[in-house]
Amino acid sequence: MRSPVMVGRRAFTLIELLVVIGIIAVLMGIGLSVGFGVINSGRGNATKNTIQVLETYLSELDAAGKDPKSYKAFKTEIAGQEYEFPVVDGRENSAGYSATDRALPSLMRFIAAGDTYLGDSSDRWGVLDSSLVRDNEIATIGSDVIRGVELLDSWDNPIRVVHPAYDGGFGDFWNQDAGSMTTRNTLDVSYKDSGANQTLRLRRSYRPFNQTSAGEGSIGDADEGICPGGRVYFYSAGADGDPGTREDNIYGSGPSPTFPAETAEFE
Repeated sequence: MRSPVMVGRRAFTLIELLVVIGIIAVLMGIGLSVGFGVINSGRGNATKNTIQVLETYLSELDAAGKDPKSYKAFKTEIAGQEYEFPVVDGRENSAGYSATDRALPSLMRFIAAGDTYLGDSSDRWGVLDSSLVRDNEIATIGSDVIRGVELLDSWDNPIRVVHPAYDGGFGDFWNQDAGSMTTRNTLDVSYKDSGANQTLRLRRSYRPFNQTSAGEGSIGDADEGICPGGRVYFYSAGADGDPGTREDNIYGSGPSPTFPAETAEFE
């Protein structure tokens, strides 16, 4: 009786193993990309919801017959002295360009100004997740700390507001076409400090850095948006936290802002 013939099983070659590993890596990459996309999409929708709540707040100001000029600055009095905090989306011209150089708290000032006419807005924000609402500092004057409501996007960055009195682009920016910096005038804003008139020099530039520093954590001052129809609008800097990378910024449901001609086509 003949013994059965055993056929040997061929092992995978090194090339075959590398191909399989490569396919697995590609599939994992696609899966992670899709996963991050879904997460960011969900965060984007949540941020749009926050902006819609703010748009309702703006509509209430409109219904109260308040002209935008009446809430372009938060005004307060301390020890008999008058102070103003302009609702400007940007940074002081002397500030740096990194994410740690905090932009002016435009939304906090806007809400504080609006509450002057509508009353305490605390209940209005109850429809939002509590993690998106926090108490923060608007300014410190001597020993007095002025605090207000700050609303965050889903990436823990403050929502921004653009007032028609201070919209557009101001300050130097990196000109992609010229491959160099382009100089523009800064924005001078009048305000009161200790009852006296003062001037604040500001930037609203979408990319106020050179090509070298662009990769060193620098971010833009603002989106440079021009208010549609002269109406206040709100926006988020998006997943990267940089308002100057406009392609991922999140806006509300109303008309979109336009941008200055010299940077309108830049990303």
